[in-house]
Amino acid sequence: MSTPRPPRLTGHLTPAIARSGEPSVVHAAIRVEAGDGPARPVDLFVARVEPAAPAVTAALEAGLRGLPVTTLSPEGARSGCRFTGPGFGTQRAALEALLEHPQVERNNPAHLLLVVGGVGLEAPEPLLDVAAVLAERGWGVDLIVTHAAAELSLLGQVAAVGRGEVIFQDRLDDEALARRVRELRTQPIASALLDLTVAPGLEAGRIFRAEPSPVLLGVPRLTASDRRIILDAGPLGRGRSASWVFDLQVPPRPAGSYRLMDVSLRYRDADGAGICRTELILDCVDAPWAGRVAHAPTMHLRDRVDLVGECENIAGAYHRGDGRRVAVGLSTLVRRLLAQGEDGLVERTFAMRLAFLRSGTLDRVEFNRLRRALEQV
Repeated sequence: MSTPRPPRLTGHLTPAIARSGEPSVVHAAIRVEAGDGPARPVDLFVARVEPAAPAVTAALEAGLRGLPVTTLSPEGARSGCRFTGPGFGTQRAALEALLEHPQVERNNPAHLLLVVGGVGLEAPEPLLDVAAVLAERGWGVDLIVTHAAAELSLLGQVAAVGRGEVIFQDRLDDEALARRVRELRTQPIASALLDLTVAPGLEAGRIFRAEPSPVLLGVPRLTASDRRIILDAGPLGRGRSASWVFDLQVPPRPAGSYRLMDVSLRYRDADGAGICRTELILDCVDAPWAGRVAHAPTMHLRDRVDLVGECENIAGAYHRGDGRRVAVGLSTLVRRLLAQGEDGLVERTFAMRLAFLRSGTLDRVEFNRLRRALEQV
């Protein structure tokens, strides 16, 4: 019988070699792999906050039938997955009622599958607050999106706060939701924290969670006395991984090797608490072109988050009514996809730009489909 693989932590810089005496920008990627240790299943609950189409409701119930999931409703918890009753709604008072639900108060930690439509969700603060409270209690929160025109950027932020994923289910003709439930029931890591310490003198740029569910997390605020960045890395299902990508601005350094960052992963699995560590080293040399080789997986993640980040810029510009920025953003996507050889996506994006220039409107359904395709590049 083979020995279970423990969680694995890796970190890479690209380029890992810089010219001495000159400032440089390097891309950093941190990756956590869950391993395949014994399962630490959590209690699973599902709740609906917005109404879904009858066909979607029926498919949700069919997809979760027989799985160990408890449905929450304003009247109380029920076994089985029946979504025909009233949902909680997205207003703050309704979501606070969800937090005070007896099943939510009694079960810590657990995992919530929150079914949302996502259309017109222009003020996600109540959902963000609920996700933050549940995360503090040790819960995870997945968002099951049932409408093809949902605002994925905002929902991605909620999922990131809730330590979960966005599962797009506008057409429930596959096993995505059922796979996610089985994954949560077999996860070897129930909770994990990344602890990053950035070396003095460096500045960190925007941090993206690259997988799962790419989303911009923000820009860390580092001071001379506080150089730590804490990222929530759990829960993680068996065989799954999570990755983060960000930039580091490095001031001029003499020739030599420099430790830019210390990284620790503190996790809890079936054997109790564990920790693993790594570090990111930059070599400054007088002739960097002699060995300047990019780390391909890091560049791939960086390209992906750049594409998703541009999608978020476009969505924000469209919401503000800035048509010029929308057109520029779509042109930027075309150029980046051309550089990556994604001819099929180039055609789709170019056609979307032409349609926008002619009509002044952006088809949200097609835009979401494009974004989801870019997440898989």
